[in-house]
Amino acid sequence: MSFDYKKIANINIKLNSGFWNPETHTIVLSHDPTQQSKFSVKIIPAYQDHIPIVNFTEANNVLDKYRKKI
Repeated sequence: MSFDYKKIANINIKLNSGFWNPETHTIVLSHDPTQQSKFSVKIIPAYQDHIPIVNFTEANNVLDKYRKKI
């Protein structure tokens, strides 16, 4: 039986111990075809000197193209 990855609506990440502090770390979920689940979750340091993203137009355009393929 195969899993239809195109019908994923939500992804929950549970931490076994501790907690996630968004001021110090960012959680990145990405597609990873080498993993059995096809996903990779990474927690990386959040740098305070970065420029905040305020315009999501380009990202939404890419997502719309992806959604239309499904």
